[in-house]
Amino acid sequence: MCTIASINAFTSCSNIHAATLGFGEFTTDNNVFKVASGVLEDLYIPNCTLIGANAFKDYESLIQVNAPSCLEIHSTAFAGCNSLSEVLFPMCINVGFGAFDGCLGITSIVFSNCQDVGDYAFQNCENLEYVELLNCSNIGYSTFYNCVNLSNLTLPGAAKVSLLYSNAFNNTPIADASYGNGTYGRICVPDNLVDYYKSATNWSYFSDQIVAISDFNLE
Repeated sequence: MCTIASINAFTSCSNIHAATLGFGEFTTDNNVFKVASGVLEDLYIPNCTLIGANAFKDYESLIQVNAPSCLEIHSTAFAGCNSLSEVLFPMCINVGFGAFDGCLGITSIVFSNCQDVGDYAFQNCENLEYVELLNCSNIGYSTFYNCVNLSNLTLPGAAKVSLLYSNAFNNTPIADASYGNGTYGRICVPDNLVDYYKSATNWSYFSDQIVAISDFNLE
């Protein structure tokens, strides 16, 4: 039973279009699919619990990743995957440094269990419009920097999310109306937490953009 795919394990396998990996607990290592001219489009790793640093970095043909058991995505794991448009990580609790940096194909992200979204995790995802973090605890440094179309961040959980740095939304419509469609983006939070977020550390910079989820849903 395979438990780990090591560094450069599939180097030069340039004709792989789809892959299903892992039958038990599975961990990817650095650059596991580091292929300069690869054509991998669909990746299904049903029992993978951790995706290592740089595991699929710059894999420009990758379109879909489905990892239903993954708990952690390490630094720059999918950075530069320009075609990646569908990411399914329902159990993930930690997204590392620059994990999806420059993934131009992603338009929406929903993490049901993610607690920590790391520094630069989604920077330069220029077509990202919608992010939902159901159980988030912390959002890091420049997490959404240069997501120039990010118009909606939804934090529906009952817990209060810490925004560790005020620059998390630099070069996005949430911080600057000159991006996106020329209007400010929104931060949607539970009705009973609106006042908290409007005055909380670093969130207060975006007080005018913070709205109740119920109000947003009525529009």
